[in-house]
Amino acid sequence: MLKSSTISLSGSSFSSNVATQKGGAIYLDWEALVLLNAVFTENSAQNGGAIYFIKYSKFERRKGFLIRINRSVYDCAIFNQ
Repeated sequence: MLKSSTISLSGSSFSSNVATQKGGAIYLDWEALVLLNAVFTENSAQNGGAIYFIKYSKFERRKGFLIRINRSVYDCAIFNQ
Protein backbone atom coordinates (compact mmCIF):
# COMPACT_ATOMS: atom_id res chain seq x y z
CA MET A 1 0.00 0.00 0.00
CA LEU A 2 1.26 3.46 -0.86
CA LYS A 3 1.71 5.93 1.94
CA SER A 4 0.57 9.50 1.30
CA SER A 5 2.27 12.72 2.30
CA THR A 6 0.64 15.56 4.22
CA ILE A 7 1.13 19.09 2.94
CA SER A 8 0.17 22.00 5.23
CA LEU A 9 -0.04 25.55 3.87
CA SER A 10 -0.86 28.67 5.87
CA GLY A 11 -1.23 32.25 4.65
CA SER A 12 -0.85 31.26 0.99
CA SER A 13 -2.15 32.96 -2.14
CA PHE A 14 -2.54 31.22 -5.51
CA SER A 15 -3.24 33.64 -8.34
CA SER A 16 -3.36 33.47 -12.16
CA ASN A 17 -2.12 29.88 -12.45
CA VAL A 18 -3.05 27.85 -15.55
CA ALA A 19 -3.03 24.09 -16.17
CA THR A 20 -3.95 22.59 -19.51
CA GLN A 21 -5.85 19.71 -17.89
CA LYS A 22 -6.24 19.31 -14.11
CA GLY A 23 -5.89 21.67 -11.15
CA GLY A 24 -5.09 25.24 -12.11
CA ALA A 25 -3.24 25.90 -8.84
CA ILE A 26 -3.02 22.49 -7.09
CA TYR A 27 -3.23 18.87 -8.25
CA LEU A 28 -3.30 16.18 -5.54
CA ASP A 29 -2.67 12.50 -6.21
CA TRP A 30 -2.65 10.48 -2.93
CA GLU A 31 -1.44 13.45 -0.83
CA ALA A 32 -3.26 15.06 2.07
CA LEU A 33 -3.57 18.86 1.95
CA VAL A 34 -4.47 21.16 4.85
CA LEU A 35 -5.12 24.83 3.96
CA LEU A 36 -5.36 27.64 6.50
CA ASN A 37 -5.89 31.25 5.42
CA ALA A 38 -5.50 30.42 1.73
CA VAL A 39 -6.79 32.48 -1.22
CA PHE A 40 -7.32 31.17 -4.77
CA THR A 41 -7.94 33.85 -7.40
CA GLU A 42 -8.22 33.63 -11.21
CA ASN A 43 -6.75 30.14 -11.65
CA SER A 44 -7.91 27.97 -14.56
CA ALA A 45 -7.86 24.41 -15.93
CA GLN A 46 -10.10 22.02 -17.88
CA ASN A 47 -11.05 20.33 -14.59
CA GLY A 48 -10.74 21.90 -11.15
CA GLY A 49 -10.00 25.53 -11.90
CA ALA A 50 -8.29 26.00 -8.52
CA ILE A 51 -7.84 22.50 -7.02
CA TYR A 52 -8.11 18.98 -8.43
CA PHE A 53 -7.78 15.92 -6.23
CA ILE A 54 -8.33 12.22 -6.79
CA LYS A 55 -10.56 10.20 -4.46
CA TYR A 56 -7.63 8.85 -2.45
CA SER A 57 -6.39 12.33 -1.54
CA LYS A 58 -7.52 14.17 1.57
CA PHE A 59 -8.39 17.85 1.32
CA GLU A 60 -9.11 19.90 4.44
CA ARG A 61 -9.99 23.59 4.53
CA ARG A 62 -9.68 25.59 7.69
CA LYS A 63 -10.56 29.20 8.52
CA GLY A 64 -9.80 31.98 6.09
CA PHE A 65 -10.29 29.91 2.93
CA LEU A 66 -11.40 31.97 -0.11
CA ILE A 67 -11.97 30.97 -3.73
CA ARG A 68 -12.94 33.58 -6.32
CA ILE A 69 -13.02 33.87 -10.11
CA ASN A 70 -11.46 30.45 -10.81
CA ARG A 71 -12.41 28.95 -14.17
CA SER A 72 -12.88 25.43 -15.39
CA VAL A 73 -14.06 24.18 -18.78
CA TYR A 74 -15.99 21.12 -17.54
CA ASP A 75 -16.77 21.55 -13.84
CA CYS A 76 -16.03 23.90 -10.92
CA ALA A 77 -13.23 25.51 -8.93
CA ILE A 78 -12.63 22.40 -6.79
CA PHE A 79 -12.94 18.97 -8.41
CA ASN A 80 -12.82 15.57 -6.71
CA GLN A 81 -12.45 12.63 -9.11
